[in-house]
Amino acid sequence: MHPLTTHPGPARGRIFTGLAFLILPGLTLRIMFGRRASTPTARVMARMFGAREVVLGVGTVTSVKEGTQDAEWVSASAVV
Repeated sequence: MHPLTTHPGPARGRIFTGLAFLILPGLTLRIMFGRRASTPTARVMARMFGAREVVLGVGTVTSVKEGTQDAEWVSASAVV
């Protein structure tokens, strides 16, 4: 299997996770960390995390599909 074909799967997972944190931060926090985790500050942080995950996921999927800058996006996704 070619290495580039394995990267879209985890990247799509990042997009899904990011969207969950962006759209439903309170519910996602309660599911992951319990009932007391859904404070206003935690919801803001969850949205920030979600935005970062969506950007990294979309960037990785796009670059792999187009065949451009795939190493940079995949490396950035692995580091962050």
